[in-house]
Amino acid sequence: MAKDTYPVIGARCGTGRPADNRHFAVLAPHLAVLSFPRAVQSGSTVKGSVTLNGRAGPGGVRVAMDGIVYISSLPAVVLVPAGETSATFAVSFEKVTQQVTGQFTASAGGWKLAAHFEILP
Repeated sequence: MAKDTYPVIGARCGTGRPADNRHFAVLAPHLAVLSFPRAVQSGSTVKGSVTLNGRAGPGGVRVAMDGIVYISSLPAVVLVPAGETSATFAVSFEKVTQQVTGQFTASAGGWKLAAHFEILP
């Protein structure tokens, strides 16, 4: 399921009374957790993961990634495959000569999460 849906279920009593409709929401999975180490070594490649609050529907869920300084390689999109709740990704870092703070964000389903970390020389 790629988007929220709002179906209606109706039931009729055997007494001939009108249908009693019930409305409910079926929410599409959204980004729930972004896991990444708090400290990384400069020049290294480190794995992280994204987790949804439910299983991805047909076609999966695309999680957009956006990096900020000191990141030399970050996928633009991480795909959580259909039927799965999480996916892993790799981030490569530039070499630094002093400890610096870094950050990147992940967003999907209207939710945006940030990973903050220290890059060690």
